[in-house]
Amino acid sequence: ARIAKTLSFQGEDENHCILIVTAGDAKIDNSKFRHFFKMKARMLSPEKVAESTGHAIGGVCPFANPEGVQTYLDISLQRFDTVFPACGSSNSAIELHCDELFRYALAIQWIDVCKLSYRNFYRRKSSIISVFVRLQYPGLETRPFLPAIYLFDLYQK
Repeated sequence: ARIAKTLSFQGEDENHCILIVTAGDAKIDNSKFRHFFKMKARMLSPEKVAESTGHAIGGVCPFANPEGVQTYLDISLQRFDTVFPACGSSNSAIELHCDELFRYALAIQWIDVCKLSYRNFYRRKSSIISVFVRLQYPGLETRPFLPAIYLFDLYQK
């Protein structure tokens, strides 16, 4: 999740590129994207990404991009003190604090266009939660399905 992925979208016209840097476990929410940008989310083809940013998919760098590339940071990154954006290739990254990433990327603003999966959240927290549930609420873990938020609320108490 701390891997900061840089997603490339079609801007207002063919010559504009929008980069959105998100947490690795986040997905673009099309309705939020449409509401914020007033247009449908259209990802760029691999060829257009390389042409617009100078980097291939998997290594798109959120900073030092050509003129005309607009960079936004999604609030999904703010859960972490530091994140790891790519540095121009698929096997390079740098650890940056979120405020450093905002500054170096010359980001326009923080936006909220992503959704997080509770399934991913539950997988990460399940071992801690299941131990807590077994100790504090005997028999509760035998129920066939408990929403992750309910279990997390129990964990917080």
